[in-house]
Amino acid sequence: MNQEKRKALCREVQRILADDLPYLPLCFNDVVSVHGHALGPFDPFSRGDYSFLTTLRPIAK
Repeated sequence: MNQEKRKALCREVQRILADDLPYLPLCFNDVVSVHGHALGPFDPFSRGDYSFLTTLRPIAK
């Protein structure tokens, strides 16, 4: 098989895979949070954003 035909076939395979395979991220950010007990319990979202900070409320003593 000649080199140009091989390149064309490999390009086509890559295009098909890019179109048909699900998206898979190669990296992701861990959500790490440290807080005082006075802020009470919280549940950080698994999607990696920090909007959970709006749910923190001080515990009344």
